[in-house]
Amino acid sequence: MTLVYRKRVGDEVSAIYEWYESQRQGLGEEFIADFDAVVAMIVEFPQSFTRVNEKVRRANFKRFPYSVFYQVESKRIVVLSVIHQSRDSHIWPLPRKRTR
Repeated sequence: MTLVYRKRVGDEVSAIYEWYESQRQGLGEEFIADFDAVVAMIVEFPQSFTRVNEKVRRANFKRFPYSVFYQVESKRIVVLSVIHQSRDSHIWPLPRKRTR
């Protein structure tokens, strides 16, 4: 399966990285390592994480209080957003319907 990120994910991850790095040098790098581990698990076991709704799933980070929201399509996994677990998961937009 191909892994695809929505544009916003890069901005979200960068902002979170910067915040952790401002708290303690190297902590941002630890966040990125945790993010990479979660994404690797999603790629390996895409159907095994909690369903948020009919199309979207959520995978929690192991160390940091964040979740990756993603959608499994026929030939790809689309990472939709990375959100702090204390925030309402409904703040991110649902996947857009594809037009053919």
